[in-house]
Amino acid sequence: MLEKGQTIELIIDGFTINGDGVGRFDEQVVFVASALPGEKVKVQVSDIKPRYARAEIVEFIEPSPNRREPFCPIAVECGGCSLQHIDYWEQLQLKQGIVADALRRIGGIDIGVNPVIAADQPFNYRNRAQLHCHFGNLYQGVGFFRNRSNQVIDAENCLLLMLLLNDATTLLRKILPDYADKLRDLKHIALHCDTKGDKLMIIFVTERHLPEMEQIGAKLINTDQRIVSVWENFGLPVYGIFGIKWRHICGTERLEDKCGDNAIVFSPGSFTQVNPLQMAKMYKYILDIADLTGNETVLDIYSGTGSIGLMLARTAARVICIENFDPAVQDAQANARRNNIGNCRFLTGEAERLLPELVEQRIAADLIVLDPPRSGCEAEVVEAATATRAAKIIYVSCDPATLARDLRLLTAHGYQTKIVQPFDMFPQTGHVECVTMLQRASNHWK
Repeated sequence: MLEKGQTIELIIDGFTINGDGVGRFDEQVVFVASALPGEKVKVQVSDIKPRYARAEIVEFIEPSPNRREPFCPIAVECGGCSLQHIDYWEQLQLKQGIVADALRRIGGIDIGVNPVIAADQPFNYRNRAQLHCHFGNLYQGVGFFRNRSNQVIDAENCLLLMLLLNDATTLLRKILPDYADKLRDLKHIALHCDTKGDKLMIIFVTERHLPEMEQIGAKLINTDQRIVSVWENFGLPVYGIFGIKWRHICGTERLEDKCGDNAIVFSPGSFTQVNPLQMAKMYKYILDIADLTGNETVLDIYSGTGSIGLMLARTAARVICIENFDPAVQDAQANARRNNIGNCRFLTGEAERLLPELVEQRIAADLIVLDPPRSGCEAEVVEAATATRAAKIIYVSCDPATLARDLRLLTAHGYQTKIVQPFDMFPQTGHVECVTMLQRASNHWK
């Protein structure tokens, strides 16, 4: 039996999405931060749980040839780049294995997972960031949470962020300390720039309205003309870090951008993919496997600002989009008008309520696109999607575990997984995006 503080030797034979190596000692699973498959390491046990233990590396006895020095000096301390110590091409192999393992272990699906489509730009790719703030008596800071904690640490020139986001972070660190005694209720700052990295929206997330935001917003926009929109969000969190109340401070209300052939706008809080270059590859892939002829009815569930639905609408007969975040639906409607797309219908509300209503109306869907949050689809959505008897379902997922769970349910309702294509949307991290295509088994309803 392992004891806390005990030093042992392990051979690492597994890997997790959090960037931990997995070894076994007397049949007990041990998670080792930053260890790689194939390595032999000496570790010290740091935590004991009923079903597993955690340990920290003391010595590399046989290090992996795929190990490298992280480029970022605080990579280990920050934890945002949990794979930065791994050669990039090995990262892709590990992510392919993570997806295949989740499908087999959770979904009961044994299918050949395609090689992960690599990012052409594995650094400085993110067009969104969430900074965390602390303005108290002992510490004043704007940065990221320290690994496995809520302590804010400074992060100069984060290697994942687009250059404009790093420039904005530097500017915020210069301006905000002048108002430190007024900013105790400032908790987060969301940054969101356009695909080219030319225009930036800043959202201050506070516990209550702060009058100082007017002056801060004006100073930001006057100092850097690339900052084009400033908002304040406050109240109890209901949508990620965001509360229900939004207040436009200065600049434009929406950010203008381009998504494929479509000119788009999006509001603060609306979801967009964080990696524009990889997003373009993924959307093209979705369009290819959709293989539309012009006669289809498409349902786009969890449609956000309508980026996928509007892309498919250029070929499909009609598209019905469902999204529960009202500002995103308003963005989607505006985007349809901007691009003269008239065959899209937008419904606001929870997918688990609206999709069953469409089934009751006997909607005849040919293709369903599911692009849920990390938590996956609600059971009611899976049941209603399969009840449409659509010939094809395309599932876009950012979490292999919930993807595997939902594919298991879809399989039980008569669909077969045909393609699993991962995309490296989040280089240097353990996250991986997947596009999965399922087809209805024609004999299931015979």
